[in-house]
Amino acid sequence: MHRATFKEQTVDLFNKAKDELGKLTEKAGDLPEEAGDAAAKGIDSATGMVDSATGGKFHDQIDNTSDTVEGWVDKDGSAGTKG
Repeated sequence: MHRATFKEQTVDLFNKAKDELGKLTEKAGDLPEEAGDAAAKGIDSATGMVDSATGGKFHDQIDNTSDTVEGWVDKDGSAGTKG
């Protein structure tokens, strides 16, 4: 019976870890994008509520702040879901 050397054991452990990391990466897939989309929707919702609560008096300031925050959330730095 062949007993694995330390080097073989290390390589085997490394390969197993690499495989598991690959599986986790696959599972994670679109999570950052989905989280960003959810955050942008939440920002839009909060913007609407605050704008409504203030009777639109501060609409421009609220909208500018919303765009800035969405820019922080968005991956490419542009202003989120506003169109």
